[in-house]
Amino acid sequence: MNNFIEELKKSNIKFKNIDETKANEIIKKEFSFYHLLDYSIIFDKYKNPNMGFVNLDFSMLYHLAKIDAEFSLILMQMCMHIENHIKVLILEEFDENDLKKATINFYKDNQYDLDRIYCYHDNGPLNNPFNNCFNENTLKPYQIIDALQFGSLIRFYDFTNTFFQKSFNKQFFLEIKMLESVRRIRNIVAHGSPLLNKISLPTSTINHELRVFLRNNGVNQKMFKTNMSIQIICDLCDTFDIYFRKYKISNSEKTLYEIESFLNGIERTYGNEFKSQTKLISLFNFLKKVINIYKIVD
Repeated sequence: MNNFIEELKKSNIKFKNIDETKANEIIKKEFSFYHLLDYSIIFDKYKNPNMGFVNLDFSMLYHLAKIDAEFSLILMQMCMHIENHIKVLILEEFDENDLKKATINFYKDNQYDLDRIYCYHDNGPLNNPFNNCFNENTLKPYQIIDALQFGSLIRFYDFTNTFFQKSFNKQFFLEIKMLESVRRIRNIVAHGSPLLNKISLPTSTINHELRVFLRNNGVNQKMFKTNMSIQIICDLCDTFDIYFRKYKISNSEKTLYEIESFLNGIERTYGNEFKSQTKLISLFNFLKKVINIYKIVD
């Protein structure tokens, strides 16, 4: 553990707010050295690489990890609600015979990937939900829908609408792209990976419908351009929009206030510590603005 502390010190990471003994305990019991180090990517370094980071204290890495962990719990719950909502949508949209046809054809088109995901394990074959795809007497579509992992579920949702030609419209394809954003968020939080270390990674696409919605409800051009040029922020906003506006998940109001309380808590607890970190401050202010919009807009 002491070697980890020495590695941090070599990068000019300070231990003013949290001493080295406490930092050792954190690395040993709460967050791994490598998990904490992941957050350093968003902080400035001196031009001379041997000088390391500019005014970076260990406490900043630790507190970002704590913020991320709390946010991830909220987001994971949201992703689970969205996943369940999609399953209900599919089961409500199609009768059992249609779903049987769709399931069989979906399996034919994606057999290699589906078998790889659901059939094999180090200990041998698992119970593959697609085993009965070619036996219509035993095929139970609702069991397959329930067993699908999130990525496969989105593909199946897309496939059913295309297969039955029910949703050949711009809004449907936009929705699928937004669900891909939800999938990315879910993958990050489900694996306990950092979110906030990705606030410097740009996006190549922008959800223009969401842009219009946010601009029409008070997000100015500067705030939008600063934040929605970042992939993780776009993914978060797509997830919020699916949850609060498009699907209107049943406990949306409770979740809105939970996120609002979480964001206000960041400002109260860590505001002074992060006041010089413009990217973080911009992100938190932007998310507060977005959440406030969904509180007001029905």
